[in-house]
Amino acid sequence: KLLERAPSHYNAGDSTKAQQAFVQLSTDQTAPPHLRAQAYQGLAALAQRRGDPVEAAAQVEQAVATCDDMSCDASLRATFYEARGVLKRGAGDMEGAVDAFTQCASLDADRACDAALARLFHHNGLIQDAPPRYLRAVAAASSSMSCRGEGCVLRVPLLNDAAIALEATGNTQAAVALLREAVQLDPLNEQSVGNLALYLRDLGEVAESLKWGRRGVDIAPQSSAMLHNVALLEQWVRNKSGAVALWRQARALNSGVFQPVASLAHEEGYRGNLSGAALLYEEALLLAEASEQWKGHADALRLQLATSQLPHIYDDAQHATRCWFHYTEGLRELLRRPHLNIEDPLHTTGAGALGYYLEYVGLPDLPPRRLLAKTYWRGSPELKYRATWLPADADEGYTPPQIRVGFMTAFYFRHSVGLLTEGVIRTLDRRKFRVILLRIEGEPTDD
Repeated sequence: KLLERAPSHYNAGDSTKAQQAFVQLSTDQTAPPHLRAQAYQGLAALAQRRGDPVEAAAQVEQAVATCDDMSCDASLRATFYEARGVLKRGAGDMEGAVDAFTQCASLDADRACDAALARLFHHNGLIQDAPPRYLRAVAAASSSMSCRGEGCVLRVPLLNDAAIALEATGNTQAAVALLREAVQLDPLNEQSVGNLALYLRDLGEVAESLKWGRRGVDIAPQSSAMLHNVALLEQWVRNKSGAVALWRQARALNSGVFQPVASLAHEEGYRGNLSGAALLYEEALLLAEASEQWKGHADALRLQLATSQLPHIYDDAQHATRCWFHYTEGLRELLRRPHLNIEDPLHTTGAGALGYYLEYVGLPDLPPRRLLAKTYWRGSPELKYRATWLPADADEGYTPPQIRVGFMTAFYFRHSVGLLTEGVIRTLDRRKFRVILLRIEGEPTDD
């Protein structure tokens, strides 16, 4: 009766009587342990609502100590460990929270403790540990669509989070399966639709990916991220006008996202509008610098700006000389910065940034190549690769019996690049160099 009376008092707005009822029950040594433990949990809930997490934690520990495996069933004990996990998490005790939620999940797989564990791992740098917990959580009764009330987990957000973790750890197929369920349950869920489009693209299902992407644009036309990602899909299928239209739509939202602006800059540069490209890169740079979320991309944008002024065709020798000067000076200016951080070096500049077209008009290409290499060396220290075949005591001047040289391109044979490099490949001294040719599939029109 006391256990029923306390919540009734609280729901009626009388927390004092609720506290008295819980205290009376918790101190009654004649009461069964499982009832006293629930009274301690009630006191913990009251303390938490008063904003006293220390008192709440103390009451939960009393509940755990009172209720052992002889006096309480597993599902009841799981509720106390779950409460302990919530309080440990709130106090920043990651290890304690993981331990508590793990014990809870082992006692009752249908509670939301696996979901709590998965998200704890996911958002604290341990995403590789999250997928098994997410999959258990998805199978639990607490995440079923029929679950109602306290202790239930919203299924579609859980499916979205689980899919992100699975994709991040290399299981894109399983991620897609979860997202298909999510969009079936909620066809208008922006995150589900958008991620399904991206993951299908990564699996090579381009046509279906684009279908979901276009649906995402219909669902969320005010989402810069959605517009940008679908623009990338349109670009993938060579619908350049469609991609540009979406990037312009995203830019017009003025949402502070730099990626659509940078993509427009790249397109302007590609079609020869170098001054327009520079203005757009400068705009993208301002957006990145103004955002705590995107500041880490600022130096990569500076690099793109510095390397965006090389045309494919020069007006004359004087024009080429001016471009060469501005290009190399832009890289030197970048290198004069006290700090340089290029987070994603593989997606910053294209092959044209090497300035190889300058060779065609007789200008030296080695200085800009060295400057560009130095920029990456400083801005992306993770690129400092050390070949595994080098002896442990080898210094930078080490010369192996043969230097391995690899050429990788889609442009061998009749393409101009292949014709230009054929002589280099043929005349390399095979006593000094081990030459490896890697051909990647190009487009039918490349030659």
